[in-house]
Amino acid sequence: MTIASPFELANIDGTNGTVIQGVSESLDFADELSSIGDINRDGIDDFVIAEEDNNRAYVIFGNANGIPNNLNVNALGPNGYRIIGPVGSGLGEDLAGVGGDVNQDGFNDFIVGADDSDSAYVIFGGTTTADLSLLTPNDNRFIQIQGIAGEDFGESVGSAGDFNGDGISDVAIGAPDANGDDGSVFIIYGGPNFPTEALDLNVAGSLNTTNGLRIDNNVIADAEFGADVASAGNFDGIGPNDLIVGAEEANGNEGTAFIISGDNNSTFVDRDLSTFSFLRVDGVGTDYAGWSVSGTGNVGGSSNDDVIISAPFRGAGRAYVIFGRGGGIIDLATTTLTGTNGFAITGRANGDYAGNSVSAGDINGDGRNDLIVGASDADPDSARTDAGEVYVVYGRTNYTSGTIPAISLNGTNGFIARGIDADNEAGQSVGADDFNNDGIDDLLIGAPGANSNKGEVYVIYGESADGPIIDPPPPTPGVNLRGTFAPNNLVGGAGNDTINGLGGNDTLTGAAGNDLLLGGVGSDRLNGGPGSDTMTGGAGSDFFVYSGPTEGIDTITDFSVAQDDIAVSGAGFGVGSVTGANFNLGATAPGTTPGFSYNSGTGGLFFWSNSTTSTQLATLSSNLGLTNSNFVVTA
Repeated sequence: MTIASPFELANIDGTNGTVIQGVSESLDFADELSSIGDINRDGIDDFVIAEEDNNRAYVIFGNANGIPNNLNVNALGPNGYRIIGPVGSGLGEDLAGVGGDVNQDGFNDFIVGADDSDSAYVIFGGTTTADLSLLTPNDNRFIQIQGIAGEDFGESVGSAGDFNGDGISDVAIGAPDANGDDGSVFIIYGGPNFPTEALDLNVAGSLNTTNGLRIDNNVIADAEFGADVASAGNFDGIGPNDLIVGAEEANGNEGTAFIISGDNNSTFVDRDLSTFSFLRVDGVGTDYAGWSVSGTGNVGGSSNDDVIISAPFRGAGRAYVIFGRGGGIIDLATTTLTGTNGFAITGRANGDYAGNSVSAGDINGDGRNDLIVGASDADPDSARTDAGEVYVVYGRTNYTSGTIPAISLNGTNGFIARGIDADNEAGQSVGADDFNNDGIDDLLIGAPGANSNKGEVYVIYGESADGPIIDPPPPTPGVNLRGTFAPNNLVGGAGNDTINGLGGNDTLTGAAGNDLLLGGVGSDRLNGGPGSDTMTGGAGSDFFVYSGPTEGIDTITDFSVAQDDIAVSGAGFGVGSVTGANFNLGATAPGTTPGFSYNSGTGGLFFWSNSTTSTQLATLSSNLGLTNSNFVVTA
């Protein structure tokens, strides 16, 4: 069954979620938190909690048995580790996963902002549980990026997705006070040129066309462009990943968010915002639109990804979900959201600050991402002033209204999670990912005022409409990989993956699971691996790769005799070549030695180890003029 509404955070008992408590008062424990993906490569997502006034952050590893209740963050043992920053650095002002492996060492990485020292730290993933001191500059577990004094560099940090189209995730860092509060955003490119030691942006030439880019706001003065940053996925539907940037003080505090199209133009190190293609979303009055921003994945039903933009000072507060599209301007004072172009999630009462934090994840396990909106100053009842609430709106196949009031959430369309005591400020920070490896995303809620102002983090385990997945054990959850318009080498995991190469000559490998491989434009190599996979080569001359005869029966949806080939392993199939002697059309063996047959009536492609034993490899379209020349034998 799905999670009831309202859900009382006081009812978390270790089976439906877990509670992590801060240790000391007034240190802003849980003021910020974030999922960071699987950084220790155990197949389970992890997260990080900030304690800014103590210049610390705490990494918590996901656990297939559930995260232990009431962890001691100062003695995490195998459950994670502490990050200890310089005194007065403001470590933990913001933190985020970077969406992948920026230094290409095989582990996902994350980033922590320290705006009081105009710095940010990229923490490299790994298996260690030893505490990490950022006071040791030559420690190969992290690098420091030093910004320019007075720019509030590190106020926001996040993933830029693959902004430059090279197939590797990039890092975004906001500096909203740059250029007299106009604001700037820095992008550090992941890949072979990612820094291996401290990067000081005060040094001339430290940022160059191979390792990064600075975007200066020259569109709206005094906007604090860079107040928040996040990957917008493929919002515009073309080219590399896009970046969403909040500019909360634009136009007299009405606020604005820019969704900037990814760009592989590496000619410039410093670029004005006006030189990019972007969608600009303007707030209303003194909304402070862009206070918090996030990509949401595809919640609008189109092929584009979508975004959520908060405006916490608009009455009760609200969050605008904008469906993916091209560039231009959306003025929310004059544009009506109808459910077809986006919608607004609205708070319950004035001053609730709904939208103080926003995120997305599939909390009810239906395959569609849900929207998460924190309202840190909401009052669940008269005795719990500012206890805080979090609103989870379930994703749908269509939206019939441009407004979804929080008060309408009833357990079937979403739910309200309510803080425990007055002044807890639950919802000050929110996030989501699958921390217990059951295939359903879990909800993260930070409440810095809880536990006598020591702070608490609540993990609510996601539930599907059919109840928790317990028996049989769930399959390993799949991944959703999207390439770029450059050549990509994308490899899935043990689950049921979706891998889309888009443009370029790509190599797509599904590994285990029943995978969906989409080559897109270009000459691609598609290898489904074990499992019953569906492969579509797309435009271009494609190879469908088979390592042996026991990998499962695949479906090849668009095999073209004129331009595509079946690549088979000589060692795996015991063949040196495919000729007219060991290939035939029909349902019988081509001979007594190993060979292949294609049944044009059914589309079945078979391997024969001898004259009587066959194994089906795939189903192609029927009545293809397939010949032995459509086979290539590899090592």
